[in-house]
Amino acid sequence: MIIPNNADEIVRFFNSSEDNFLSLTPEELFFGINELLFPNRTMPWPLVWAYIAVAACEGWLRNESLHYGQPGQLMPMNRLYTFDNLSCELRRFKMGRATHKAVGQIYHHRYGIFNKDTLKGKFEALLTDLTFNTDHALGLIGRYLIVKKLLENALLGGKISTVASLACGAGEAVVNAVAAAQKKGLKVKTAFLDINDKALEMVEKQLVGLPPGDNAFYLVNVIKNQRWFSALPVDALELVGLIDYISDKHLIKFLRSLKNPRLKLLISCNILRKPGLTGELERFFLRHALQWPLYYRTEDQLRAIFQSAGYEKVRLISEPYSLFSVVVWFKQ
Repeated sequence: MIIPNNADEIVRFFNSSEDNFLSLTPEELFFGINELLFPNRTMPWPLVWAYIAVAACEGWLRNESLHYGQPGQLMPMNRLYTFDNLSCELRRFKMGRATHKAVGQIYHHRYGIFNKDTLKGKFEALLTDLTFNTDHALGLIGRYLIVKKLLENALLGGKISTVASLACGAGEAVVNAVAAAQKKGLKVKTAFLDINDKALEMVEKQLVGLPPGDNAFYLVNVIKNQRWFSALPVDALELVGLIDYISDKHLIKFLRSLKNPRLKLLISCNILRKPGLTGELERFFLRHALQWPLYYRTEDQLRAIFQSAGYEKVRLISEPYSLFSVVVWFKQ
């Protein structure tokens, strides 16, 4: 494991890897995507949406100047919606809102109340299940499964040997995909780049147990400016959970800065502007209850943005709840 001091060290790390000049084919990259086992809702749909409506409205009615804060910032308990006081797991999730810890909590949540021994435990599990039965939570799991499968396909084909995860939004998917490649004896160099120390601490924990040596991992604690990851000489870039927070104008400029002659694969994702009442309610819940301000886009808008940035013929893959669209560009 290497911790760099500057951007040049990152470039030197990747430049030591040879490019095999082999391109991915659609057949090998998208193999098995349609057979993925996506999570099903475990709670009645009307009950989930009633819960969301109450939680979102309560968050909206509170004093906004006191209620809102930066993601992960501890808030006075009486500024959180009522259900937080009734479930320890839900309270931990709300305190870690919009952070990698909260997303990881969704990935590994055990649904169901029957594995709880006490009535209090069953009641807490019920409230937590309601939160994690929303389209957003189930969509995040679907997003993870799609990204992991795409990366596994790309790495196991032997045509990609260097990967950079920007902002580590799908860091766990990258770790698991690289682990699958290592089991096949493939050498993969990987960088996890983030401005958040806590996010990288989670990645370090996920890397425990993976074989060291030539299959090196490269972690950066602090990204001080965009130059640290501009035009990185890597085969694959993963920037899931990042572009949702960037305006169109700055996003186009940012995507252009990532281009390099070696790049073969770019995987990103954006939350979709889901139509109808359920879409409006979901956005209201995320903004006022979980305090996740995001840039919602349509699939046509995503295609236009990536095309303007120089990424032609991107493919979009939506998870079953149609809330997240995984954007895939690969050199053909």
